[in-house]
Amino acid sequence: MRLKLISVICFSLVAVFTQAQQTPAPAAPKPVEDKAKFRPDEIRRVVNLQVTYDYQVPSADMAKRFGNNSAIGFGSFFKDKKNFFYGIEGAFMFGGDVKETGILDSLRNSDYRIIGINGAYSNITISQRGYFLLAKGGKVFPVFKRNRNSGIMVSGGVGFMQHKIRIAVPDNNVPLLDKEERKGYDRLTNGLTLNQFVGFYYLDREKFINFYVGYNLMQGFTQSRRDWNYDTRTQDTQKRMDMLGGVRFGWIIPIYPSSKTDEYIFY
Repeated sequence: MRLKLISVICFSLVAVFTQAQQTPAPAAPKPVEDKAKFRPDEIRRVVNLQVTYDYQVPSADMAKRFGNNSAIGFGSFFKDKKNFFYGIEGAFMFGGDVKETGILDSLRNSDYRIIGINGAYSNITISQRGYFLLAKGGKVFPVFKRNRNSGIMVSGGVGFMQHKIRIAVPDNNVPLLDKEERKGYDRLTNGLTLNQFVGFYYLDREKFINFYVGYNLMQGFTQSRRDWNYDTRTQDTQKRMDMLGGVRFGWIIPIYPSSKTDEYIFY
């Protein structure tokens, strides 16, 4: 009886041990694919949303009317797997240096001041305002073996440029400078513009720091769009060459199309 009991116990232990050996261990979790990185030699397709700042120095006809200005803009461009890119952008130009300061001289008194409707002097200011819209294309030439999405950036574009002299009248208290009358003094000018850019484009493999910086050039083939200039009592029919050149910085938000689906990954 005792021998039989020992046999049963031994058999039970063997069965438990055998079952434990046959039970598969829980599988180790698969490493999560880090979509925030790409291979060093991989050129990725990417949609770039950008915010830009330009500091611009005028030349040619533009320099006769305005001094240096700034521009803040937005845009988007698509870069393919061959590092070619194309897109659109626009920017708002502004500056405080206006060289045609005599446009309101005919309205000034002997003290060189303009009197408002209430008999007090009006504190009128003039400044530059404008904008440009561009369609652009270009290419990134890689310079790093471990990041072929970054490198020298070269682009060209064509679009539309407009600028004018902004006349600010506090409380609109000068009847001869109401919103309609100001059009006779503001030198509204626009036309076709060409653009060239060369600089450095950086797309971070970790997808955190993405930017470009370089030198931006613009040539505007413009002319006045006002029928009559009140101060000169003439119509301005001159064909103008308005040129701008300066440093541009662009901050990029990349959107990566997934390589396996049509989904887009935002960073």
